[in-house]
Amino acid sequence: MNEQVFLKSHANISGGGDSYESTHEVSEKVKEIIENTIKSIPGLNVCGVDALIDGDNVHIIELNGSPMIDIHYNTSCGNTVDVADDIINAMFSELQ
Repeated sequence: MNEQVFLKSHANISGGGDSYESTHEVSEKVKEIIENTIKSIPGLNVCGVDALIDGDNVHIIELNGSPMIDIHYNTSCGNTVDVADDIINAMFSELQ
C-alpha cells in the first residue's frame, strides 16, 4: 500500500515538533560556512540558523536574530549543548 499520510501541516518545535541536538555531527567546513553567513550581516551578534545539511552542502533556510536557545537544552533525544555559556564567553572574549 503506497499511501502518504500527513500528520501535521508543519513540523516546527513551537508546533509540537521534535528537537534533536546534532551540532556535534556538523563538519568544521559546514560550521565555517554558517559562521561566514552570519558574519556577512552587520550587527548580527547572536543568531540561530535553520539549515538543511547534506554532507558538506549547506542550504540556509533562515537566520533568526532572536534564537530559541532553549531548544538545545530541552531536546527529544536527551543530548544537550550549553549554548548560553558559549554565547556569554563569545561576548566577553570580544571585549578583551
